[in-house]
Amino acid sequence: MDQDLGSVLDDQLLPSNKSDVFVISQSASSAGDLISDEEFNNFNIYFLQMSLSLVSSVGIVTNVMNVMVYWKHVPRYGVTSTFIFLSVSDVASCVFSLLSICCYVIQGHWPIRSVNMLAIQYAYLGYSRGCAYVISTCLTVYLSVERCFCIKFPLNVKVILAPHRSLLIKFSIVVFGLACFTPAWATQGLQVVFDTTTNETHLDLWLADCRREIDLFVDTFAGVVIPTVAQVVITVCAVFIINGLKSSAEFRQVASGKQIRSKLGEKTLLEDLGDKAQTIMTSKEAKAAKVVVLVAVLFFACNVPVLLVAYTRMFITELDFGKMYYKLYNVLYTVVYASGLVNACVNIVIYYTVSAKFKSVFLSLFCKS
Repeated sequence: MDQDLGSVLDDQLLPSNKSDVFVISQSASSAGDLISDEEFNNFNIYFLQMSLSLVSSVGIVTNVMNVMVYWKHVPRYGVTSTFIFLSVSDVASCVFSLLSICCYVIQGHWPIRSVNMLAIQYAYLGYSRGCAYVISTCLTVYLSVERCFCIKFPLNVKVILAPHRSLLIKFSIVVFGLACFTPAWATQGLQVVFDTTTNETHLDLWLADCRREIDLFVDTFAGVVIPTVAQVVITVCAVFIINGLKSSAEFRQVASGKQIRSKLGEKTLLEDLGDKAQTIMTSKEAKAAKVVVLVAVLFFACNVPVLLVAYTRMFITELDFGKMYYKLYNVLYTVVYASGLVNACVNIVIYYTVSAKFKSVFLSLFCKS
């Protein structure tokens, strides 16, 4: 109880007497680290436990509200259903993050002798949170690409991305995210371990013999490749959408007073612009595009720490569990998790500010007089 949290995390991260269980000793994690025990302890208490638990809780509430608001939208396909999928994924990310923090707090302040809470966190929560983040990343990429199609092929987009195709793509993204982490889940778990020092058994972490190779694959693919590709694709799409918004605004100014309605009912054609009229977005499409751009920009900013830490680890091999810079590793990845939580929380501000329909439904649901 009186032991400080920094020492607890070092001594008890994944303790076991079994050779196939991941072990970290205090000497291995402290020697030569750039962060002292006191600094590490303060960071865990004030940032990890207090700040991130609050942000996680806010993220859960705001994304549940997002789902409720978008569920009221009719129709629920297209970009609306994508926002629902994204909000559900963000809820999962925040829930797993909050549960992980709870495991750290229990292990640090009220340890249970028969159960290693950090083993539970590692076995069931850590990669689950990572899976939710990968799904959110892929959904953000899909949102950006979908808006690009709307700008490039406005009259054919409902055929190219028909509701059933769009829904299939989103479920495929979820399956893809689960598949990325299935090897990790299949090679880890919990087991009962006998501790000769206390002559008692306790629940601890089990890892398969091939775990090193699995970690290398999962960390490289899900932690480096996917975020890097997503960053590039979203950046290109955001630039394309912004240019499309500018062009649409310019064409509208040129053709002011000359608008006619086509037989399609939803498309506005400009009779003096010929083929260029087909690239003009309706005001509804323009607002949706603005929301997507802001979501993409937010993701870009919050994904930068992910890439920086991932590529830093590739060049500094001692920045890892049980190695010289373990505490620094812990701090950096806590910042990475924080950026992901901020990304999950702030989306509601974008939806409320830019989308008049979202704001109207939100007020009718949560601000009834």
